[in-house]
Amino acid sequence: MQIELVSVDLVPMVLPKVREHLKEGFAHTDFCSAEQAEVFLCNGTWQLLVGVNDEKEIQGVYVM
Repeated sequence: MQIELVSVDLVPMVLPKVREHLKEGFAHTDFCSAEQAEVFLCNGTWQLLVGVNDEKEIQGVYVM
């Protein structure tokens, strides 16, 4: 597995592929919702990293 940083200009194109991962992760916190996280990712406040397998299929996400 490789970890790749998604540039902010590509986040809107990647979001549909990672939305379920975000919803699952943010369901366990009161910090913010997955929808709020999407806004932070799209405006560049936060960064999105994805874990991909050899076929470049997304296996997981990390937000920082």
